[in-house]
Amino acid sequence: MASFFVSRIDTQVDQQLENNIRVATGRDLDRVRASSELLGTIAIANAQNAYRAYRELFHGERFAALHAAGAMVQRPLWASTGTKNPKYPDTLYVDRLIGPETVNTVPPATLRAFKDHGTVAETLTQGLDEVDALLDKLAEVNVDLEQINNMLQVDGVDAFADSFAALLKAVEGKREMLSCGVIQQQSGVLGGYEPGLRRTVDQLARRKANQQIWEKTPTFWKEESQHHALIKRRLDWLTCLTDGSLDRERLEESRLQFAELNRQIEAALARTEDKLQSFQGIIDQAVASAKQQAEDSFRALSLLLLAEQQVRSGNRQSAIATLEEAMPLDPENQTTNYLLGYLYTGHKRFSEALSHLDRALERNPNFAPGLAAKGLVQSRLADLESENEMRRNHLRAQAEANLTRALEMDSRLLDADGESYFGTLGGVYRRQGRWEDAARAYERAVEVTPNNSYPVGNLATVYKRLGRETEAQDIYRKVIRLAAEALEDRPTDIWKRFDLAQALLVIGEPERGLQEYRRGFDYLYAPGPLESALGGLRALQAMPNPPEGLAEGIALLEAEIARWQRRESAQSDAAGH
Repeated sequence: MASFFVSRIDTQVDQQLENNIRVATGRDLDRVRASSELLGTIAIANAQNAYRAYRELFHGERFAALHAAGAMVQRPLWASTGTKNPKYPDTLYVDRLIGPETVNTVPPATLRAFKDHGTVAETLTQGLDEVDALLDKLAEVNVDLEQINNMLQVDGVDAFADSFAALLKAVEGKREMLSCGVIQQQSGVLGGYEPGLRRTVDQLARRKANQQIWEKTPTFWKEESQHHALIKRRLDWLTCLTDGSLDRERLEESRLQFAELNRQIEAALARTEDKLQSFQGIIDQAVASAKQQAEDSFRALSLLLLAEQQVRSGNRQSAIATLEEAMPLDPENQTTNYLLGYLYTGHKRFSEALSHLDRALERNPNFAPGLAAKGLVQSRLADLESENEMRRNHLRAQAEANLTRALEMDSRLLDADGESYFGTLGGVYRRQGRWEDAARAYERAVEVTPNNSYPVGNLATVYKRLGRETEAQDIYRKVIRLAAEALEDRPTDIWKRFDLAQALLVIGEPERGLQEYRRGFDYLYAPGPLESALGGLRALQAMPNPPEGLAEGIALLEAEIARWQRRESAQSDAAGH
C-alpha cells in the first residue's frame, strides 16, 4: 500500500491561505476571495490526484501483463483522516474518499461519527475532472503543494523511523535480559528455603496429616475441645466425596449462593468498567480541551503580534480584522481587548470600544493602558455631546480621572500610535478652557516624546492662546522640522501631515499648509484625523488675530468630512439592502 496524508495537507495549506487572506485584506479583494474559496478543499483534491495516478498506472496496458501473471497492485492508503479543523464536517475525509481498491485508516472517533451520520457512496471518483483546475488556483495564490507534500513525507518517515527504532530497542532489551540468565536466577533463589521446606514435609508425614484430615480428627487442628464440633462440621464435605452421602439440598444452596456472589462480582466489575470508561472519557476530554486551549492561546498570541505590526505600519483596518479573529480564541486576553478598544475608538465605534476596555479592566482594574484608553473614549464622547452640557462635563471629568490615574501609575505611558497620553489629557483641559493645565500637560507630553510633532504643535497652540506669541512661533517652526523629518520615513502618516499643515498656516504660509492638508486626504483610513485637525483650527480661530488662511483650511476640512459622511451613509444603505 502507498500511504497518503489527508487532513495534514489541509492543515498546512490552510495556514498559508489564511496568511494570504490576512495580508490581502483591504488591499486585494480578488486574492482574498480566491484564497477563501480554497480553504478545506486541497486535501481531498490531492488524494483524488493520487488516486487518478494509481488508476492510470495499475489499470493501464503496461501493468496488465504483470497483473495476469499474479502481480498485486499497490493500493492507496488514506492516513490522517480525522478532521482536525472543527469548522469542517467530522466525517469529511471518510465521506469524500470512498472508492475501489483503497484503504482508510479511520480513527475510532471518526469511525463512530461515520457510523452515526456518514455518507456511504463511491465519492472518490466524483469531480476528478476538476482537480487540475483546483490545484492550478492554489498555485496562482502562491501555495506550493509539492513542497508541502515533500515536507510531510519527510516528517512522516522520520516519525515512523523513530517509532521502529524504539520498538527494536525494547526488543533488544528483552533479548539481553533473557540471555543473561535473569529467569534462572529468579528460580534459583528458592533453593535457599529448601531445608526448611523438607523439614515441614517430614513433620507432616510423621503426624500422618493426610489420614487425620480425611478422618476429620479435630486435634490435628486444635487441642481445645470447644473447637472440635466446629472442625468436624467444616470437614463434612470430605465425607460426601467418599461415602456418597451427598447433601444435594445443601449443595444446591451453596451453588445458588455461589451464583449470586458471582453475579454480584460481575455487576461490580461492570460498574467499575463503566466508571473507568467514564473517567477515561473525562480525562480524554480534559486533555483535548487543554490542548485546544493551548493551541487557541498560541494562535491568539500570533494574531495579536500581527495586529501590532499592522498598527505600526498604519494598516488599522487589517489590524481590527486580525484582532476580531483573535477574540474568539482568547476572549479574556487583556492586551487584545485593549488594542481592539483603542482601534475602535479611531473608527468612532465607541460603544464597542468601551465594552472591550471594560473587559480588559475586569482582569486588572489597575491596567494603566486600559484606563488611559477609556479616558480617551470618554473625551471623544464628550466632544460629541453638543446639547447636554451636564453630560458633557461628566464625561470630561471621568476622562480626566482615568487619564490622571493611568499617568500616575506610568508617567511615560504611550498609546498604540506612540503618542503620550499626557497629550490626550492636555486636550481634555484645552476643551474646558483650562489653558494653564493644558500647557503643563502638553509640556509633560513633550518631555516623554520630544521628537513627536503632535504634542509640540498642541503646546504651541496653547502658548499662543496664553499670549506667549514668540515662544509659540518658535515651537511651530520646530513642529515643521519634526513633522517633515517623520514624513521622509513615513509619507503616509496622516497625523504628521496634518501637524505640518497647521504649523504652516500659523507661521504665515497658507498655500503650503492647504496643500499638505490635500495630500493627507489620500492616506485617510477614517474621518477621525479630519475631525481632530478641524478642532485644532477652530481653537486657533477663537483666538485673537487668527492666522491668515485659517478660514480656507476650516472650509477644506469640513468639505472632506462631509464627503466621508456621504460615503459612509451610502455604504450603510447598501449593507441594509
